[in-house]
Amino acid sequence: MYNRILSFFFLCSISFLFFSGCAFTYDSEAIHASLKGYLFINEFVTSSEDSSDWIELYNQSNGTIDLSGFYLSDDLNDPLKWDFPEGTVIPGNDYIVVKANNDNKGFQTNFRLGRDESVVLTTPGGTTEIDSIDYSGIIIPEDYSYGRLIDGADIWVPFAQPTKGSKNTL
Repeated sequence: MYNRILSFFFLCSISFLFFSGCAFTYDSEAIHASLKGYLFINEFVTSSEDSSDWIELYNQSNGTIDLSGFYLSDDLNDPLKWDFPEGTVIPGNDYIVVKANNDNKGFQTNFRLGRDESVVLTTPGGTTEIDSIDYSGIIIPEDYSYGRLIDGADIWVPFAQPTKGSKNTL
């Protein structure tokens, strides 16, 4: 008898969820927005001598994050400049590096980083900013990178020895 009562309540609960639409609600923008605080713009090089500007992202979570359709830009007012190719993933506690060279192929953006701009990362819907850094007015020496003192931390510093694709260390 007890099992019948439990079965009845279970079926009623499932029916309620199904008919109310709760069981099939999928808000991908909200799911992507929940990555704020786990996915960071971690380090970048702008206007280097050999013109190989790049942007490093860091996944602080333990899980793999699918970056398909996320956007990178050098303009806070135009955050949808370049989108990650379909199937782009970043494993947990790992890094991904994108060249900012205006070539727009693979992991190469359709913009270069200027000396007085910003870097912004937004969700596939483009409505949620995951992370950004406005470095206008900050003097970054030639061939130095600018990154978080500790991966994912709030303090940014110039690095004489860039740590492209690896842990930030002074």
